[in-house]
Amino acid sequence: MRQVASKEPLPELREFLLPFSNYFQRSEGRQDLERYTTGLLSDIPRKNSQTIASSVPETNSQRLQELLTLMSTGRLNYPKKGK
Repeated sequence: MRQVASKEPLPELREFLLPFSNYFQRSEGRQDLERYTTGLLSDIPRKNSQTIASSVPETNSQRLQELLTLMSTGRLNYPKKGK
């Protein structure tokens, strides 16, 4: 599948995702979220971890699947109230 996105995040997307960075202890999680969201915003026909990984550089389907699992099971690092 052809690459449809840049290796660099879109500045607007990076700014939009900034409030969500507290949910991830590691930079890899934040990058995975950015790459996944980039894939969702792209023009690829079927949007799943496999097609996004093959179309968006700097990620792979395993990392995206792990991100989706963390999000769906509520195992993210939820920020403490007041921060």
